[in-house]
Amino acid sequence: MLNDSTLTGEDVFVAIFAMFFGAYAAGQASTFGPDVGKATQAAVKIFKITDLPSEINAVDIPED
Repeated sequence: MLNDSTLTGEDVFVAIFAMFFGAYAAGQASTFGPDVGKATQAAVKIFKITDLPSEINAVDIPED
């Protein structure tokens, strides 16, 4: 603020607040890292189950 006369105290406060908020968000996001890995593994298992061909054919009606 000493070298730039256009800066106000509010500008400095907003910049510091943004840095703290960004650091907080990064910390929160890093705690969900293991959960993302577990969710990815669960999704792979679900897609493997749904990709299996079914032995039941509900579309074709047998002719007599």
